[in-house]
Amino acid sequence: MGVDKLLLALSYDNEYDRPYVYTKIRKEAMDETNKGREWNNHYIYSIGDEVKFLWQIQGVPIAAFTLINAFHSSAKDTVVVGNRLIGDLVETFVDEYGGDLKKADKRMRWVYDGERPSLTNTLMKGITALELKADEPYALVCGDVPLFYDYDDILHDPDIGKNAAVLDLNGFETVFAGETWPGHFPRYYHFRMDHTDVKEPNCHLLRNSQPLTGVVEKLYDQRKTTRSGGLKSLFFNRVLAAAPRIAPYLFLHEPTSLLALCAEEFRCVAASTRYEIRPFDAKVADWRPKSVSRMFSAALGAPVLIKVRTDDPGRPKDIDSAEDFMLVAETMRRSDDVYPHMQDLVRVASYVMPHMEHPIFNGFPSYCDGWCDEVGMPRLFHKGHHVDDFDARFPRYAGMIPVSVKKHLEFNDRRIRKKEKEQN
Repeated sequence: MGVDKLLLALSYDNEYDRPYVYTKIRKEAMDETNKGREWNNHYIYSIGDEVKFLWQIQGVPIAAFTLINAFHSSAKDTVVVGNRLIGDLVETFVDEYGGDLKKADKRMRWVYDGERPSLTNTLMKGITALELKADEPYALVCGDVPLFYDYDDILHDPDIGKNAAVLDLNGFETVFAGETWPGHFPRYYHFRMDHTDVKEPNCHLLRNSQPLTGVVEKLYDQRKTTRSGGLKSLFFNRVLAAAPRIAPYLFLHEPTSLLALCAEEFRCVAASTRYEIRPFDAKVADWRPKSVSRMFSAALGAPVLIKVRTDDPGRPKDIDSAEDFMLVAETMRRSDDVYPHMQDLVRVASYVMPHMEHPIFNGFPSYCDGWCDEVGMPRLFHKGHHVDDFDARFPRYAGMIPVSVKKHLEFNDRRIRKKEKEQN
């Protein structure tokens, strides 16, 4: 018996002022270049209701991928939290898929995120709409991971049975084992655990518990910094407050990692620039999942399981920047077998998208190229289609795309064999 309630988080901060957003994007990309990084990012910040979830891959918004993935999952009740443009898309999708949803005895609906979107706001509105009882489990999936399609992998995770939260982190070696990436590839993995670089899971199994809901946003939104909140709040303020319960375990089993983390904390506090406050870039601390689970549990007063087991290459591919978008879009363009629900993409493009009126829906190639012009990067489309000379325009991706395609095809084959074995 798995979890049957699903919350899709498609809410994002509103920046509103277009010139300010474009200036901010250009400045941050230039800052990364000035820091000596071979790779810079042009982040997709919101402009009013124009959020990154509405950027299109093969003529379909990223948000629609999450709706398709939810439709094909075993979840019986799905709530989507997002702005009004997200709402238009969800309601049009439900109109098209209404008969299929009814036949499968499933519900899917949109909840407006309001004027002050935040992760806590998304959780509270989603919990209310899902009518969750106290301590009832549900799955939270971020809306910017279109190639993570196997929601049943988390919905049927048995570990939630004895835990208040289950976080299966994305481990670089676990997901991309045996692959050599180009030296310039930015591995934005935030710390080490179980001998691999790890980053946030982008999908979570949670119970409807107030202690969990109250700290998720602080830990998630500030996971890359120790200057205030985030990891500092977790590892220092909260963990030290629970020190009498966990100190013996830490000193016996994690003394090296704990001392290394403390040293990094003091270094980061003394640092003066933005890019020097990510404590785990130096990879000095290598934590054990069991130890981190105990620290989370002690800090939150509830059993939390941290693990690094997923081998799904779609989970870590969250889309925060135009560069992330290019990686996912080009991976799909190279092979129709990367994403298993291609027929649904055709259906959405044919029967849902014609009803969407905003320019970001019905004129996305022009919208995207105008965006690229404003932020100072090469255009991604030519005459309404993805550029054919991709490798020439973006040479740094030349070695990445084939590796990405290969890992997705290998994962899909493993998944098919697993399903066949379960059926037999």
